Amino acid sequence: MKNVSLKTTLQSIFTCSKIPMLIKQYEEMCKSHAILYVSIILVFFVLVLILLAFSYTKRWELRYRWYVYRLRRKGYTPLDGQRFDYDFDAFVSYAEKDADFVKSQMITKLETEYGCHLCLHERDFRACEKIASNIISAIHTSNKTIVVLSPAYLKSHWCKYELHMANEEEHHQGRKVVVLLVLEKVKKRDLPAEVLEHYRKNTYIELPKQEENMETFWDALRESIS
Repeated sequence: MKNVSLKTTLQSIFTCSKIPMLIKQYEEMCKSHAILYVSIILVFFVLVLILLAFSYTKRWELRYRWYVYRLRRKGYTPLDGQRFDYDFDAFVSYAEKDADFVKSQMITKLETEYGCHLCLHERDFRACEKIASNIISAIHTSNKTIVVLSPAYLKSHWCKYELHMANEEEHHQGRKVVVLLVLEKVKKRDLPAEVLEHYRKNTYIELPKQEENMETFWDALRESIS
């Protein structure tokens, strides 16, 4: 009995002496796991930030591609930039404040006198379609997009959307799409980069102040959408 008791006691002491070591090993294991978990969380966080940054910088291209995809799902095949059988000569992108110029002068001159076929949102957009889808469809089915630039244009959410989508069309189709018509001058510091590029390249048409120059202006605009 004494031998058994002694043996049990010695085993207990031996086991107790290992407890600090076991605790230390467990703590080290927990620390290594904690570092692993923190590393995984940090990597995931960095990947999310990269994805968000990429999505923001490519937001217009992603939107463009999404709506093009939706149009194709509906059976519409975008033109490849080399064909000339567009439904419209030009899609007119303008602010509501500038509607009088577009309706009373541009339509009269380009459609009535020159025989052009313009796409106007209040006349040619489909009522059953979303505005964004209508915009992409109008840009795709038009040879050019006339941007009627004014301070009111730059304040309009949908006008800026149309400008971005027209620029994406120009980039992806590899052809000139945007025709910048400066209706009212805007301070350069208020102009987005997409518009400034046209100013730098001098690829814009400005509404003349003198009436005697109007015929030259309309001829240039007609030529730019042909």
